[in-house]
Amino acid sequence: MLTQINLTNFKCFELLELPLGALTLLSGANASGKSSILQALVLLHQTFRDNPWSPRLMLNGSVANLGAVTDVMDQVHSSDRLGIGLIDEAVSCEWSFSGGRRDMSLAVDQVTVGGQTYDYSVIQERDSLYLLPSYSRLMEDTSAAREAARAAAAARAAASRAAEAAQEAAIREAAAARGSAAARSAAARE
Repeated sequence: MLTQINLTNFKCFELLELPLGALTLLSGANASGKSSILQALVLLHQTFRDNPWSPRLMLNGSVANLGAVTDVMDQVHSSDRLGIGLIDEAVSCEWSFSGGRRDMSLAVDQVTVGGQTYDYSVIQERDSLYLLPSYSRLMEDTSAAREAARAAAAARAAASRAAEAAQEAAIREAAAARGSAAARSAAARE
């Protein structure tokens, strides 16, 4: 299970170190970065799925279309590097990317696995051994997140239905009580 996501110069984040639990809820004002956190994971997933051994992070593909490098880089702090890190119970893996402002993908510069940093040229010599974490593990975590989101949506829907049913029952009881009171009042007048 992923325990932390780190983002550096990604969209609105100069630096984000987000701890994750078994269920993590993201809430906040509009344009505060909730979707950006998920988009970082989607970009990794998309690259692993569409181009598993690519030396580049694909910004546009089968899952997401985020535009050019300028659309995903933090514009406020004007850095030319972007970082995405995933940490689980056993290992951490952090990627450092760079690219030209108009590029549609970012080049992998460095990968840090378990505290050991590799320049991409070294990774390339080792047949991209450290470029990607276990694809199946990432897919399991992604599937678990989807299942948790579905379960949460189902729970919200059930709670909403229960609240509606309770409200309808209260309205019926109030109407019955008014009808009963009106009948007693009419009987008392006769």
